[in-house]
Amino acid sequence: MNESDTPDGLRSKNMDLLMAQDDLSVDNKSTINAKANQIASGKFCKEMYEYLIFNIYIYRSYGYVAIEKYEHALEDLRKAKKIAPHAMDKATIYNKWLSRGILKMDTEEYLMASKYFSKASLRFPGNKDAFCLNVISIVRSYTFSLSDKFIDDSAKYEKVYQTR
Repeated sequence: MNESDTPDGLRSKNMDLLMAQDDLSVDNKSTINAKANQIASGKFCKEMYEYLIFNIYIYRSYGYVAIEKYEHALEDLRKAKKIAPHAMDKATIYNKWLSRGILKMDTEEYLMASKYFSKASLRFPGNKDAFCLNVISIVRSYTFSLSDKFIDDSAKYEKVYQTR
């Protein structure tokens, strides 16, 4: 047994971990403190395991959003939601709506994309990404609907022109 396996060694590792987390919010710090103390005391239970797995899925989904793998991000969010349905924070839900909207734009479902971007904008009204994507989806929806009209008009024009 080495020094890091003893309760004192675990406590010092946990203190190092906590010192490195200074940029977290007060709520997150208290949660991490509580979880670190449980690990240090050897009370690593199913709840702790689920907490860690939940966070792995959440943070991996953030990574998938960053590299534009939205399907994978949504799948990780679904897995996290199965573990703890009410534990998702505002940023996670924002990323979920943003990912869904982008996927809808890829399939040219612009009105649905606009709805998802609107929901994301409500989560973080100051964030311009969802707002800009919403505008783009509205413009694309409008031009997409007009493209059919112009095709119909040109076909009608050809028919009228040919009858003259």
